[in-house]
Amino acid sequence: MESPWDFNETKVSPNKLYALTFQLISEIAMGGPLLGNYVLEIDDKKYTLPGSYGGPVIWNNFSSKVAIPKWTDNRLQKITIIDIKKKKLLTSKRTFKVLELKKFEGNIIKGIDSPIYKAIEFEFNLVEENFEEKHI
Repeated sequence: MESPWDFNETKVSPNKLYALTFQLISEIAMGGPLLGNYVLEIDDKKYTLPGSYGGPVIWNNFSSKVAIPKWTDNRLQKITIIDIKKKKLLTSKRTFKVLELKKFEGNIIKGIDSPIYKAIEFEFNLVEENFEEKHI
């Protein structure tokens, strides 16, 4: 089982065409979840994503989108969605404590906020949430 403290450094899409690789890894604080940068590989090109991220990441079944926990400056997290086809980063305006993303089906992401302390299961609906958009 992957967690914000222990997850695969490279996550390949279900269709095996894309990959995210976690780099420059450290802990957000001593004993805390991991923090680092991601490099996205699409069509033989590499894109370093702006900002600091955690894990684990989850791809949707069609390999068209991937969700990643993004660290904020005040050590909270937001959900960033990478839309592969549009080459866009969509970062949620809603914040979480520590994300453990579990499942990405359709427009719904399921996971746990704060998996170690006062864990709360959540559903995140991409259609109902507000996002900041950036191009890769």
